[in-house]
Amino acid sequence: LDQLYVNHAPDFIYFKTLYHIFEQYLNDQQQDASLFEQLPIKSTQIWNMLFPFQRDGVKAAIHKINQFNGCILADSVGLGKTFSALAIIKYFELRNERVLVLCPKKLRENWTIYLASQNSAANILDKDRFGYTVLSHTDLTRESGKTGDIDLAQLNWNNYDLVVIDESHNFRNNQAYKDKETRYQTLMNKVIRAGVKTKVLML
Repeated sequence: LDQLYVNHAPDFIYFKTLYHIFEQYLNDQQQDASLFEQLPIKSTQIWNMLFPFQRDGVKAAIHKINQFNGCILADSVGLGKTFSALAIIKYFELRNERVLVLCPKKLRENWTIYLASQNSAANILDKDRFGYTVLSHTDLTRESGKTGDIDLAQLNWNNYDLVVIDESHNFRNNQAYKDKETRYQTLMNKVIRAGVKTKVLML
């Protein structure tokens, strides 16, 4: 009773309240930090190219993806969203998770250049051996044909653990036109809801 009725200082009450509000968040952060340290992410080329503010953003994004299965990375133009996204991708690849990158067709080369399979002299991240799949937004509604060396008729869309969507504002939750699925609906039904549990990073 004595302890309950002590007149605590206002700052103690304030910090005690904050602690109880954010206790679970702090514990989750500690668990994520522990897992982060167990992976060799800090020895990768992409991690060592990032500025400190980008590293903080990458860690925060990974935490949100782990906690909520999704995150929006909305930095301004020129702040390196692609490189931040590549670091996030590398983190999940180091956990042996399959990653799909969806981008506008005109931006496809921005992503394929870093793939180990391309064996390009222009790949400044060749030692990181990226292995994600790159497809265009428009590929979602195609039933056949090829994108690069990927046969869309044989592609297992629902087998990706993480989907990274570049220029994600192009996806709208619109109604189907003439009963034909929109790209958004196809993404939700064919990639995210079907098959393995899929996490999403929107750029």
